[in-house]
Amino acid sequence: MKTKGLYPFVKGVLEFIMSCFFIYRRYWIYEISLPHASRAECKPKLDNCDLRVIESVTQLKDLVAQGFQFGIYSVRLEDDVDKGAVVFCIFVEKKIAFIRWVVTTEASMKRMCGIPYPVDFLNKEVYLSWSETSPQYRRAGLFAYSYFKLAEFFVRKGKIIAKALVDKNNLSVLKAAAKVDGKLWGEGRYLKVLWWKSWHEKPMVGNIHYP
Repeated sequence: MKTKGLYPFVKGVLEFIMSCFFIYRRYWIYEISLPHASRAECKPKLDNCDLRVIESVTQLKDLVAQGFQFGIYSVRLEDDVDKGAVVFCIFVEKKIAFIRWVVTTEASMKRMCGIPYPVDFLNKEVYLSWSETSPQYRRAGLFAYSYFKLAEFFVRKGKIIAKALVDKNNLSVLKAAAKVDGKLWGEGRYLKVLWWKSWHEKPMVGNIHYP
């Protein structure tokens, strides 16, 4: 293995081992009004993208049978959906270009987040979990477009609020959320030492939008 490829691998392994013992992270806490975001009308810069929403294992298997390619994400998708996650996928020529997980149950929250951040799923709230864009399709507007489409989808399901935690250094997510008028609610701090976990929230003062 070349040295250039070895360093990221070793770094990732060491970070994983360290995370088993100690984690300290700071997040922005933000909320999106789904009815408001559903009217944002964000459009991607690609004409040939195909968005699919997966709510069940049956839907996932049907897409695979039709030739849709999920790449490395296929390893975990079935279990995630089975636990209550809704997955938004954007394909280009049946190849995955963007993927986003939305958590809708306590079971999927424990599986996909792990942070004791309160989301009231029974009171019309959802949690926006991890997402990723394939490198060749970055800056194509797929991230912001996914906000608009998931808002449309969940408004039809009777949901009102989407919540999320964003690493304080991830400015690209904050900019995308601002396009659908997402609001910065506060700051969160997560501490994990072995099996002990702590979550502390500090609300922002007033009605503050993203910096």
